[in-house]
Amino acid sequence: MASMITCLTVQDILGFPFGEDSVYRPAKKVISHASCPVPCGIIKAAEAELGLAVKQDVLIHFIQ
Repeated sequence: MASMITCLTVQDILGFPFGEDSVYRPAKKVISHASCPVPCGIIKAAEAELGLAVKQDVLIHFIQ
């Protein structure tokens, strides 16, 4: 997937319906598990680097 996503701009990640941006389109070609957190992590990192989001950890935590 890394070879399919070389550079991300604001226009690449904002304003698209869910799953139709420049991260999820290539992800759908190589990731078969719907709950894979990798595409979300890529977008979160891009947003933080582009100044669109706070640089804070994102956590999925299951409590039993």
